[in-house]
Amino acid sequence: MHRLIPLILALGACSSGPNLPEGWEDAELLNDFTQSECGGEPGTATEEFNAFKAPPSLEITWTNTAFRCEQPVEGYLRRLGVTHELLVQPVDMEPDTVARCDCLYDLDIQWNIEESLETLKVYKRADEYGGPSTPALFGQLNFGAE
Repeated sequence: MHRLIPLILALGACSSGPNLPEGWEDAELLNDFTQSECGGEPGTATEEFNAFKAPPSLEITWTNTAFRCEQPVEGYLRRLGVTHELLVQPVDMEPDTVARCDCLYDLDIQWNIEESLETLKVYKRADEYGGPSTPALFGQLNFGAE
């Protein structure tokens, strides 16, 4: 006689949220985030980051940033008083396979800000296919007190 054992899916494991680095657990996913199609090879263009502060929003364009070919990325925001921190990382941080190439993407990002925003720190993180990945500070913009 065969005994049937109910299969119970651990929903917590499936919906545990994004793979964010330590300290970013409460960061909010940015919904107004657009990634262009792959548009070039790293080293062929200068990576540029620009932000336009027009309360109640902050608009960002990040051009020629490199990630793996055909790799969707997303952005997360941490609000730390007058400082905000932006993290851009792949949607799938632990892929089973990866493209053996990198390409350039343009990102358009926008979110609502507090009037008191003075500093924006921008971080970029690669997937963890080859091992652990920590955010690297790409740059910082200072808007100053208003």
